[in-house]
Amino acid sequence: MINKVIGTGLYNVSDVASLAAVSSRDVRHWAFGYRYKRDKQQHFVNAVWRRDFADIDEDVLSFADLLEVRFIKIFREKGVSLYAVRQAARLASEHFNSNHAFSIQRFRTDGVRIFSEIEELGSSRLYDLNRNNYTIRSIVEDSLYKGIEFGDVFAKRWYPMWPSRSVVIDPERNFGKPTIAAAGIPTAALAQGFLVEKSVSRVAAWFEISPKLVRAALKYEKIEEESLRAA
Repeated sequence: MINKVIGTGLYNVSDVASLAAVSSRDVRHWAFGYRYKRDKQQHFVNAVWRRDFADIDEDVLSFADLLEVRFIKIFREKGVSLYAVRQAARLASEHFNSNHAFSIQRFRTDGVRIFSEIEELGSSRLYDLNRNNYTIRSIVEDSLYKGIEFGDVFAKRWYPMWPSRSVVIDPERNFGKPTIAAAGIPTAALAQGFLVEKSVSRVAAWFEISPKLVRAALKYEKIEEESLRAA
């Protein structure tokens, strides 16, 4: 197991829900599928994509899975129906031969065409965007990839406080936990140090970094401003 997760990130459902700012219920439904009962019959809805550790009987997710959740969240916030998202994930997966199609750099350009194909397969009811490709283009090119840095093909790291690059989520650093980019220290460790020491300067001295980096960690971890001022 440990060899499999090195460089891929390692998260549970609660981690992903917190990082992507969605409910744990949505994470479970999108990443694992779910059962429901209708007319006394049990039904199962498949996951939107195949997660990296689907062969492991645990609630384990990767960095690529985390980004898929983030992408789906943005589509949903912009009015794209979950049905259309599922169709886009299926078509893109076939098109790119990948389980994590939204995380592929080419989706930034091909995604608009994929959603156009979905419209042609059904009706405008597939998503509530008034059949406006410019709206889809804006989602794909702007909102979807803010703070995402790509390798040759796949997304390789995410700066969640973009345009600030002070905090990074990188599967090759600290198993993908939020990390101060310049220092390699998890933001949670700095936040915990502050809660103990009640002093930004002491935490900075303790970890041998600048107070500015400690404050970046506290901002990311949503430490109350009153606590900062008290320091």
